[in-house]
Amino acid sequence: MNFISGITLTQNPATSFGPERIDNLLPGDLVENSYSHEIRAMGGFWASKFKIANRKYGIQYFEDLLLTGLGRHVEVGDTQAKIAWEGKVTGLNLVLPGISYSVKLNNMSNRVWARYVATAAGQEIGATIQDYDAELVAKLDPELDGSNSVVRSTKQNNSDSQTRYGIKEKVLSGGLGSSTLVDQATQAYLDNFDNPAKPTILFSDSGQSQEMPVLEVECQGYFRTLDWRTYNQTALSLNDDISDIIAAVVTAAGEFIGSVEITANTSQASQVYDSDRTASAILLDLARRGDSSNNRYVLGVYEERKLIYEPIDITGRDNITYFTQALSNDRNIRTQNGRVVGYPEIRPGKFLMVEDMMGISPANYDTITEDPQVTFIESVVYQEPFGLTLYGARADMLDVILGRAGLGGVSTI
Repeated sequence: MNFISGITLTQNPATSFGPERIDNLLPGDLVENSYSHEIRAMGGFWASKFKIANRKYGIQYFEDLLLTGLGRHVEVGDTQAKIAWEGKVTGLNLVLPGISYSVKLNNMSNRVWARYVATAAGQEIGATIQDYDAELVAKLDPELDGSNSVVRSTKQNNSDSQTRYGIKEKVLSGGLGSSTLVDQATQAYLDNFDNPAKPTILFSDSGQSQEMPVLEVECQGYFRTLDWRTYNQTALSLNDDISDIIAAVVTAAGEFIGSVEITANTSQASQVYDSDRTASAILLDLARRGDSSNNRYVLGVYEERKLIYEPIDITGRDNITYFTQALSNDRNIRTQNGRVVGYPEIRPGKFLMVEDMMGISPANYDTITEDPQVTFIESVVYQEPFGLTLYGARADMLDVILGRAGLGGVSTI
């Protein structure tokens, strides 16, 4: 039995580029059991993938999607007429007998600049262009954070690519060099990576399936478009409310974010950023800080491209969303009122109770995170038709304390 009712591909609402047609893919149009998705408590709709079969769609349709499909908006429906997943197409791979054509957005860059140390006038050392690690600079080299002799080069842009796909920035480390040489290097990088529609062609001698050709589709959720943009802010100094900083970052970098639902959090954090960090890294760091009472917050982008930032309530059984029984033959997951939940409906950032294991009355615990029957769902991975993996954690204050201490990369899972 399929729990996915269909997949819809439409023009992306943020860029309004490409064909206006609506492609409705039914379960029978997909390679059997090829659909899967992942949803994270920290990020929301994260990734999905599926394969379109050649039973109804011909090679011309596949070729058209290779040319126009990157960036298209994706909605996955479930059998309850709800959105199971939402995002956009970031990769397409057309598999033919003996050859495949692949196009991807991940390596695209249509706004490029470099951070480098400027040489003295007339001292032409030459630029050493490398990938720039903003997180390393932010954590280990704060003295280089936009100060001393480190400068930024001119931003090189391809406006046509930005109009078609949205702005995707790339920051390079220019080493030592003059502005002229660094600008030449960044322009050369832009020229090589501004057009993701250039296919990668792979030849293979291996045997091919009788279902060929097949179009493999890779998608990412809209939170991950915040990986595309950097955020710098030096006009305002000192600290501000965490929720206000989050709103400012999304306003500046959230080209693909449709709306926000941000819960007020008056805990303070520095609002100064000057190391070209990605907006996503900043937002996740801020969310991991929690609040002054060490309450944990989650942040993600869900239906209708809405970014939600909210605290987790750990007080009382009423805040447990899902229930199951490990020893039951059906292993259904139910809501508090007993309704069976389809696997594509299940979301992270919620609590799950396994009722028939390690059972002690909930009244014996001050919070539901102390109950060994209860786990906090950090990630949901669904694979058609019946595959479901839930990654859980305790969701106690340890993750928040680590985040406030600047150790957000340490996991409690």
